[in-house]
Amino acid sequence: MISRFKKQGRWLVGLIGLYVVVASLLNTLVNPLRMEPASLSIAAFDPYRDIGEDLRTGKAGLVRYHSGVEVAIIGSSRFEIGIDPTHPAFKEAATLNLAMAAGGLHENVAMARYLMARQPHLKRLIFGLDMADLSSDTDSRKFTSFYTSPLAESTASLDREIRYVVGIGASEDSTATISRYVRRLTPSRTPLGRWVTPRNPRDLRAYLTANRDVIFDQIPDMYELRPQALRSAKIEKLRALLVDLRRRGVEVLVVIPPQLAVKQLHPFLDELKVAPWNTDRRGIYELCREVNAVKIDGAPAVQLWDFATFSAQTCVALPPLSGDPVRRVPHWFDMGHFDETIGSAMINRMLGATTPPADQPLSETFGVNVLQVGIEPHLEGLQLGHARYCREHPADVAWARSIFPKIDLKGSSPSKNAAGEEE
Repeated sequence: MISRFKKQGRWLVGLIGLYVVVASLLNTLVNPLRMEPASLSIAAFDPYRDIGEDLRTGKAGLVRYHSGVEVAIIGSSRFEIGIDPTHPAFKEAATLNLAMAAGGLHENVAMARYLMARQPHLKRLIFGLDMADLSSDTDSRKFTSFYTSPLAESTASLDREIRYVVGIGASEDSTATISRYVRRLTPSRTPLGRWVTPRNPRDLRAYLTANRDVIFDQIPDMYELRPQALRSAKIEKLRALLVDLRRRGVEVLVVIPPQLAVKQLHPFLDELKVAPWNTDRRGIYELCREVNAVKIDGAPAVQLWDFATFSAQTCVALPPLSGDPVRRVPHWFDMGHFDETIGSAMINRMLGATTPPADQPLSETFGVNVLQVGIEPHLEGLQLGHARYCREHPADVAWARSIFPKIDLKGSSPSKNAAGEEE
């Protein structure tokens, strides 16, 4: 009896040992989430690795997989979808799109820290900041896979690192990667991290109507119909990051992403008394000024770019009320998610590849360098742009206001993300 148990035990240990060897070899060579350096894995699999099911780990994997990264994009799904890391304006610098769907400030700061610790050649960081994040208690770490990813470095463990090499989940991911390679299936994210398969509603008006309680929930916050206050913990966390990036000699562009003008529509006023997200915009403006005032020899100044303006790119007419069953706005998936055409215009504007006409009013400019023009002219430009949009698109304005949900002045739902939309 004992001899039989010993024999079965040897078989079991042998099988476990064989699995460990095979799984280690398979997962290292396939490297489905890029958790090992590129030098250890088969390069041919790279276009077929799909990190969509474990996004936080997959984006951290991009940082570990690549070397010599000089430029990175961090932010929410708006940046993950719209900003192409192969854009010519980056001048062939090694660039990664590390933005994450539903990513809020806490996660994005953690990603920036993770990147800084592992990429010593980093020169430029595009840091996306959604309006409402700084004045909201929302913490995206609570409803994403953040705490099971390497970004949660406080919970780092040997066990987690071992799972990347021999875990059942890693082996399943490897098998799926090989399957996509054989079938030549395109994954949800490119090898450099851009999301290429976002949701794209067939009928934008129907989508807005069906999701109006979520999409338009933050209108009272936007126009200070509910009391707003910046969260000091978020401000201090962002301040510390920006100062440390300047000390590292990294050029930081803090970027407010564009939205369709109707997303910033006042519920009943055409002529605004206060600009949309006045509190947030003033707060981030003062924060950037304070960070730049810190004396650091040779450090580049932080830039603040606002693309949520009333420009030609955002003051686009909504699709017709009837007709073609596919009713979309060109280059936009919904109110706040845009394609690479809009993203390209953003990059060209920030990096100087294009400049607006000299006689173009600030109220029509796509991409305002806020620290350069000043906060008061910028806020005034937003107010003027809102009035112009209402004059030029009265039917769209009337329709949008007709579907706005009843305004709740008691407080917004903590379940919404910082952008007030479903990701």
